[in-house]
Amino acid sequence: METMLSVAAAAKLVGRGSSTIRKLAQDGLIHAKKNSAGHYLVERISLLGYLAESDPEPSADGRRSGASRAPVAVFERNDRAPDSAELAHWKARAESAEESLRHERQRGADERQRHDAIFAANVSLQAQLVALAAEFRVFMSGEASSKPSRFSSLWKGKA
Repeated sequence: METMLSVAAAAKLVGRGSSTIRKLAQDGLIHAKKNSAGHYLVERISLLGYLAESDPEPSADGRRSGASRAPVAVFERNDRAPDSAELAHWKARAESAEESLRHERQRGADERQRHDAIFAANVSLQAQLVALAAEFRVFMSGEASSKPSRFSSLWKGKA
């Protein structure tokens, strides 16, 4: 897995905008360096570690409120290289964040499938209701009095 990401790749990985990633890098909140073209390359572990620290913990229903986005410095502004203990810590945090992201993506896919199934059932029920309403309209108008209808036994003597 790549350790350094372009701003666009980092933004896509964590579901944020490119300008947000650039601002985090400029403010020194994530470890990043500029390439020869002057574009930021973001350290993946630093980015995921920052998000793990700054995002609120999930509530009981597994959702994140998004209310707390307080910045937390992961590394000082590129002053020093992280030691092995810091790298191990952030690697573990990054792996945990990636697992959470995989879980949320699967939950989203499951919700989309459930929504699609409910939507299809709703469309089917609406079509049945329209057909039933048309049949009832014909029955009530008396145009089909010689044909038996599902409403005949309900309305015997009342039509």
